[in-house]
Amino acid sequence: MKKMDEMELHIERTAARWAYRYSFVFLSLWCLGGLLQGWKSGLSAGDAFSEVRIPFLLLITQEAVHDGAVLICRAKASDDAAQVSLKKNIMVLAVCVLLLIWFFGSVLELAF
Repeated sequence: MKKMDEMELHIERTAARWAYRYSFVFLSLWCLGGLLQGWKSGLSAGDAFSEVRIPFLLLITQEAVHDGAVLICRAKASDDAAQVSLKKNIMVLAVCVLLLIWFFGSVLELAF
């Protein structure tokens, strides 16, 4: 397999950026359109939000994956600020996961 030259690498990065922007705009418009359609049909805010749960989840996870990948790549490139930020984000994520486990454990215990 041949190695990518600079022009091919630039084209691939540009295509990835445009695909990311497209999906971000599409998911944002899908969420906004779903909320507006729900409110127009007379749903409450909670019911209207339940209509756009999947696109909103995709939008949030896409942003988290993108930001995480950028942070990891910067940390691997020996960026000291990125390494500190990566450690902080991992600690916050671990605390959030533990809190979610505790919360859902409490809810399940109350249900039984």
